[in-house]
Amino acid sequence: MHHPPSRPHRASRRLPPQALLAIVPPAPVLPAPVALPAGAADMVEASPRLVHWLRARKLCLALSTGESGKLLTLGAGPAGLTVFDVSCEIPGALLLTEKGLHVAAHRRLWRFDDALGDGERYRGTDRLCLPSQCRPTGAIGIQDLAVLESGKLLAAASAFNSVVRINSRGDLKPVWRPAFIDKVVREDRCHLTGFCLRDDAVAYVTVTAASNVKDGWQQAQNGGQVIDAVTQRAVAEGLDRPTAPRLTRNRLWVLESGSGWLGRVDLEKRAFERFVQLPGTPRGLRFVGNHALVMTSGEGAGIHWVNLKTGKTDHRLSLRGSIADAIDVAFIPGETVPRLAGLSFADSGLEEPQRIAG
Repeated sequence: MHHPPSRPHRASRRLPPQALLAIVPPAPVLPAPVALPAGAADMVEASPRLVHWLRARKLCLALSTGESGKLLTLGAGPAGLTVFDVSCEIPGALLLTEKGLHVAAHRRLWRFDDALGDGERYRGTDRLCLPSQCRPTGAIGIQDLAVLESGKLLAAASAFNSVVRINSRGDLKPVWRPAFIDKVVREDRCHLTGFCLRDDAVAYVTVTAASNVKDGWQQAQNGGQVIDAVTQRAVAEGLDRPTAPRLTRNRLWVLESGSGWLGRVDLEKRAFERFVQLPGTPRGLRFVGNHALVMTSGEGAGIHWVNLKTGKTDHRLSLRGSIADAIDVAFIPGETVPRLAGLSFADSGLEEPQRIAG
């Protein structure tokens, strides 16, 4: 993954010089993945029928745990819940790929791909995901990820108040920003927290506040908005730190992190309708079947399987200790728990990125 300095994309050159970062990491090594250390049973606890639910649907989970610096994969093992971990520099937003997983770290965006062929196994699992790509983005505050049909990767970059496209070198090209943001500048003004796609284009975006001054969102209370990306109109206002807008079954769901609510947006009334309040701070949201999976951090941290018909929590995975600062969750199809491996000094955060003049 050694890339010689290259001429930045024309659109990327419009960003300030500090936005253009390139890192040449050492080649990753392959340590043997290990399960969580002694005491893991006290850190991860599944509700009684969760393992059966995962096994019946042939699904595993990947979790990012933020400041604790761990990526977890877990699922239904022969003897119950099986958990593996790998260290990563402040892992955050996750996105499933055809063969693996995108992981947004503090200053890099990793892609893991399955290195095993059909019929191959590694230490009891049929999926071993190794780093296949590292995009050195710098600390741009990636809050959310999505992929276009063309394969181009989009990210919510809170440091630039924009949804950006990230190429293989880590160069950024803004593709959308709120109308109240007058220019693309490296200042977190509105704290853009998430977005979703419809018809292969940015559809809805969440911001913490409609601020056009540096750190203005930190002074705003209940100033969050859900914005229609096409019309630039707010479809819900007055929210307490909205995040993770998700379209499913023609309904727009949003988390209100400040209050703990999962809710829907009535697009005609332009109002946020609360559905169920969860313990902790909601941060990640996925859907499978008739369930919304909500990742919460802090007190009551874990993943909550919210029944979309009843509003009740049918299953729960509780997280304690250092991994309670959970950020995101992703599904990984498979009967055996996949192992992630290969990150080393390249993601330790100890080396400084090299800046490329624009």
